[in-house]
Amino acid sequence: NLFREYLKRNLIEGWNRIERRGLIRFLSIIEGKFTGERMIFVVSSRYDERLNLEEFLELLKSESINVSSLILGINPEIRDDARAKELFVITGQETIKEEIGSFRYNLHPNVFFQPNPYILSFMLKEVINLLELKGWEKVLELYSGAGTFTVALAGSASNVVAVESDPNAVKICELNLRENKIKNVKVINERAERVSLKYDVIVLDPPRSGLSYKLVRKLRKIKPKKLLYISCNPEAQARDISQLGYRIKRLIVIDQFPHTPLIETIALLER
Repeated sequence: NLFREYLKRNLIEGWNRIERRGLIRFLSIIEGKFTGERMIFVVSSRYDERLNLEEFLELLKSESINVSSLILGINPEIRDDARAKELFVITGQETIKEEIGSFRYNLHPNVFFQPNPYILSFMLKEVINLLELKGWEKVLELYSGAGTFTVALAGSASNVVAVESDPNAVKICELNLRENKIKNVKVINERAERVSLKYDVIVLDPPRSGLSYKLVRKLRKIKPKKLLYISCNPEAQARDISQLGYRIKRLIVIDQFPHTPLIETIALLER
């Protein structure tokens, strides 16, 4: 309601997806549930002199709403995307902190992070429990993103190679590794299909579309001893597992989004 009041007061129009015109495209609130930090991220189609977010910040303060970071992002692309090409920090920093158990993370508006931190704590523990790492294994993590699972894997393996194609996510992953004083992880900015798969253990956490056919074919050829497949799309996961030729040793189903049909699954695969 405060943001609507601000928009009306400054005659700022929202983005019209049909006519492809207007200014404000997205308003995201990112919170560190265990740190109390809060970021407000406003995405506009272009910069406009009416976008005086300092005025919006004062409006928030007048209602005793604490904000750690307020960021304006510019996304001129036609397709809908809550990320931004350019970032302008109005107050605070480009990231805020979150704590999951003993791990500290930096949350960035352009980089995905698991949205339910209460469930994420459980997921991190289950990933380690399922893998039963002895400490000597070399682990390859594909689609490592911001390093959500990377920081947990590092403490149980000899070394970890984290592969991520998004350069923004790579930077945040490296920042999270430094934040947790982790030194046995190498981060590679590359597509999953283009790296060597000769590792003891491979952890997969692909986007909703699942694994590419090229990656499935490489995995079938290399035949790693152990795969851990984390998925937010059970249909894509089931398709990939059937093509990989592995059997499911254990499967955990997680209700990360209560009152929705969406679930998260973690499958331990072995030959």
